[in-house]
Amino acid sequence: MCTILRPCYTAPGFLVLKRLARQLPAPLYLALYRVYRKLTSSPPPQGGLIQSRGPLETDVAPRLATIPGWFHLDDIAHFSLILGTQLANGVRGDLLEIGCYFGRSAALLAMYLQPNEHLYLVDVFDLPNDEPYVPPTVAVVRENVYRAVPTLARDALTLIRGDSREATLPANVELRFVHIDGGHAAETVYSDLMLCTPHLIVGGIVAVDDYAHPALPGVALGVQRFLDETDSYETLADLNRAGAAGRILYLWRSK
Repeated sequence: MCTILRPCYTAPGFLVLKRLARQLPAPLYLALYRVYRKLTSSPPPQGGLIQSRGPLETDVAPRLATIPGWFHLDDIAHFSLILGTQLANGVRGDLLEIGCYFGRSAALLAMYLQPNEHLYLVDVFDLPNDEPYVPPTVAVVRENVYRAVPTLARDALTLIRGDSREATLPANVELRFVHIDGGHAAETVYSDLMLCTPHLIVGGIVAVDDYAHPALPGVALGVQRFLDETDSYETLADLNRAGAAGRILYLWRSK
């Protein structure tokens, strides 16, 4: 459960990111490249894999591996690339995760939180639900996040205990990144997208987990219903992950 997988820099997901990056305006591409150099100790040598290990493997992944979950190094790299690029370009805003399990991916989001930004976590936690595992309490998730990110300000994290379909966010929340990994029914996924939309800034990103999972068709159905009703979003990337049956769909708010 806590295995951290090494990314493959020739995998389809990574190649998609490379193609997308090359289509960006020159200033944005350079900012993205600086983030990439920061995340890895050296760029991949021509014709081979990265020989040296960057801080994602030597520092970030081991800290997150202490928290149960299915968020692996491919996911860490993809999220870090997007969140780091936002920061390099001066994009600021709050972060939201719907469905945090024990807090592994939430801890990564917390690592990219800036002063005056806030991280919101929405989950049923230990309320009665149909999940086939013993769920964590709010206190356990909070402790996991702060153990992984001890520098996180005590007032920068809010955990909302309840069904995401009934959740509300403060009116003044402006989100730059959302990770949706809660209920997998089409209605729930659609509702989660509707929850974050009024708060997502133009240029913000929504990452929908378990997209196109063969056992969870409701995720793709909920996303499609949402996209059919709006013209404000475009697909940034649809990335596979090593060892995962589902992909993560990244939606970019264009207007």
